[in-house]
Amino acid sequence: MRIFIIGYMQKIRALQRNARLFLLSNALITISTSALGVLYSLFLLRLGFNTQFQSNLLVMGVAGAAAGFVPSLLIARVYTIRKLLIWSNIIGGIGAAVQLFIPQQFPLLISTFFIGASAVIYVILTPPLLAEASDESERTHLFSLNASLGYITAVGGSLIGGALPVVMQNSAILQSPIILAAKPYLVSGPLLPIQLALFAAGCIAVPSLIPLALMDDARMAPRVAETRAAGEQPFKNKLRVWMGEGIRLFKQNGIWRFVLYQSLLGLGAGLFLTYMSLYFEAYIRVSVWEYGVIAALTTVSLGIVSLFAPLIAEKMGSVRGVIIFQALSLLFLVSMALLRAPIIVALAYIIRSSLMNVGQPAVQSYMMSITAAQDRAALSSALNISWQILFAVGGWQSGYLLRDIGYPATFLGAAVCYGAALVFLLPLAGGNSVKRRRGARLTEATGQTQAPAKG
Repeated sequence: MRIFIIGYMQKIRALQRNARLFLLSNALITISTSALGVLYSLFLLRLGFNTQFQSNLLVMGVAGAAAGFVPSLLIARVYTIRKLLIWSNIIGGIGAAVQLFIPQQFPLLISTFFIGASAVIYVILTPPLLAEASDESERTHLFSLNASLGYITAVGGSLIGGALPVVMQNSAILQSPIILAAKPYLVSGPLLPIQLALFAAGCIAVPSLIPLALMDDARMAPRVAETRAAGEQPFKNKLRVWMGEGIRLFKQNGIWRFVLYQSLLGLGAGLFLTYMSLYFEAYIRVSVWEYGVIAALTTVSLGIVSLFAPLIAEKMGSVRGVIIFQALSLLFLVSMALLRAPIIVALAYIIRSSLMNVGQPAVQSYMMSITAAQDRAALSSALNISWQILFAVGGWQSGYLLRDIGYPATFLGAAVCYGAALVFLLPLAGGNSVKRRRGARLTEATGQTQAPAKG
């Protein structure tokens, strides 16, 4: 373990400048969005927008995300990912400002649509950017660290979101010249501290644009130049070429297995995660505060275990490690369906989440590594689309399962989906090491044979 920690720290210190800048930018964005998430629904509810309208906002966000999938795939072939992330953040920031200072139904709906589109562009293009900002020897460490920082900063952002309204209640702030001058644009009464807290939380994300602006496009430039040179043709021809490339990508390197794997994971997650808070509060009988503690501990646990992804990839192989740990997680998922003791269920939930996600950074890194640079955005888009669509289907079906059978059915259904997902990965369990991929490439290039490394 000591050798692993020393080696991990050496890899982190050796990360490329682009990688370090992105991690800083992403940390600021995660802190900001997590703080906003704590306060936003409460702000709308206090303004008089009921849960039905907030459901409509959720639908608009999903619609915006769906609308953002295709543009993110196409424009990633023309512009550098760094520039797209900058514009994605700017669009999302403008949408958040509209929601904060023009909290009326139509502006809220339209801005939510654009926020959803900008968010999905950011999510889709992050894995390709991480791949561009690393070489194969450090890529798994970068994906691992990015995942871990995401979980940890999310907890920090939630704590900040809870503390900001208390800070903003200070009379020195409420009576400051800036607040008094901006009074015509602000809400009044008890809601003002919450609005100011939301504004402060949003401002945390503004400096995230600086690291993105400082990143170097040199690694992405050849891919962009090549795409632009090949892209000067009628749109119909370009669309035909893109569709052909999509089919080719789906077939190569077992990518179709990963897409089906991701789809089944989304379906299973939708079945039981949609009503997780209700499960703990109504079925297991824990308080809202106790569920908050469970959720926070789970997030911290995910942040810690994500750091072990490189070790899993090295000792087991990325795909094989994910199969083993996710198979073990099914035991704890099933136990959540059969048991009702609060402490045991809470432990099962934390352990299940950790086992399920410990190897995900390694698999993400592996999928980006076996995919050509110009195809990574397409792959990331396909994986996200498949997960999101099936998650929505699972959430829709879970309502009927809860009504007709009960909570155990949702967990058992999810276990079946997860088990089926792992079946699709089994044929890839032995061929997922970096050394094996390098050997295959050398063989193709030289015609020589080389013994494959163990996955």
